[in-house]
Amino acid sequence: MYFGWLGTLIGLIAIAGNRFDVWGDMDKMGPALAVAMLTIFYGYLLKLITMAFEK
Repeated sequence: MYFGWLGTLIGLIAIAGNRFDVWGDMDKMGPALAVAMLTIFYGYLLKLITMAFEK
């Protein structure tokens, strides 16, 4: 789960590291944010799967 948040942080840093060329351009910013948020989803999904196997 923490690796999902770490992946999101890395994704957002990569967006901001583009010298803010992405900010305001929704054609570039939308997919970049979707990939950044996907890591959170994968983290929580993996947590739910491991919790299911524990029981």
